Amino acid sequence: MQIGFDISALAEEKTGIGQYRWNLLRELRTQSSEFSILPYGFSFRGYNQLKRVAQDSCFRRNDKKGIEFKIFQIPRRPLIMSWIFCRQPSLDFFIKNADLFHVSDNVQPPTKNPTVSTIHDLSAVLFPQFHSSKNVFVDKWRFKQIAKYASQVICVSENSKNDFLNKYKLDSDRVHVVYNGVDHSKFFPIQDLFKIQQFKTKYQLFDPFILFLGTIEPRKNVLRLVKAYFELKNQQKIIYKLVICGKKGWGYEEIFKFIKEKKLEKDVIFLGYIDESEKNLLINVSDFVVYPSLYEGFGLPVVEALACGKAVITSNNSSLHEVGGEACLYVDAENANDISDKIFELIKNQNLRKDLEKKSIMESNKFSWEKCAKETFEVYKICQKQ
Repeated sequence: MQIGFDISALAEEKTGIGQYRWNLLRELRTQSSEFSILPYGFSFRGYNQLKRVAQDSCFRRNDKKGIEFKIFQIPRRPLIMSWIFCRQPSLDFFIKNADLFHVSDNVQPPTKNPTVSTIHDLSAVLFPQFHSSKNVFVDKWRFKQIAKYASQVICVSENSKNDFLNKYKLDSDRVHVVYNGVDHSKFFPIQDLFKIQQFKTKYQLFDPFILFLGTIEPRKNVLRLVKAYFELKNQQKIIYKLVICGKKGWGYEEIFKFIKEKKLEKDVIFLGYIDESEKNLLINVSDFVVYPSLYEGFGLPVVEALACGKAVITSNNSSLHEVGGEACLYVDAENANDISDKIFELIKNQNLRKDLEKKSIMESNKFSWEKCAKETFEVYKICQKQ
């Protein structure tokens, strides 16, 4: 069986969806001799990046024979619009020898073959105020077409599955929960003090700091986090810096405006997007991680921080309790006072922080990309039997 696997998300910097596609592809290639993976992608601006992905050594087997990639230098936006409104061109026009497709996370393209679609979250539909009008428009169409056309649907949490089934009418037997994973070879507690000191020197991170990881956009609740931090600084309760790591999404201007108004430029440090190879070091040198998102389908930054043995403050909403279990301290994400109170509690209560750190790695061990790939393969087999 030949499975077409969309990697278009890898044309850009790897955020949540990109991490999912990359890690799942890497694990799927080793899962079984019953099927082979045929990765394909569409991008004009990111064409060269997709070609680099295709040449990556992790997709080479021991005999140095690689997976066959099919990369098309085609602008995605017009293609997505054509798939949404015209239901053409068919994927079969581009990929001739696939038996089923694990299609894009952004659109449900037309094909005569069975399809598996992954839903990460329904935030654009449930909370349109957190998204650009373009994303809301595309996702509304996409979810309707997934409900209508997808052979099988993967949701990355029970919360996402419930949201999808509550919003759209389809047989629940078509919808499966397959949790995301974490790469424990990349995210782990670092004992090498020389590496840690090198990293601190490179980014000038010598003061103790609280870390936020994620795209800077309204849904991630960064503005409320900064306001909570400001209250603690204003009351002279903490000496910690706040480090924000992630690429700029949309609607971030108000955050920078607030920081400038409150003269927090020396206290709130923006690192931008850092390479995956350095993220483990960044988490390790932090004191703890705060992730007060307003809605998540899974919450990769939480499980990555837990895998590094860090205490995590996160929200008591959506899927985050599924990921954090008993290893996190939970807050009301819509209450800045609660966020500031929990930050102060974790700073002052060293026993609580140590207790959470002890639980963190055990909780993260529930998730792996190998397990994700095995369970995804089972969905493929269901799809094949249809």
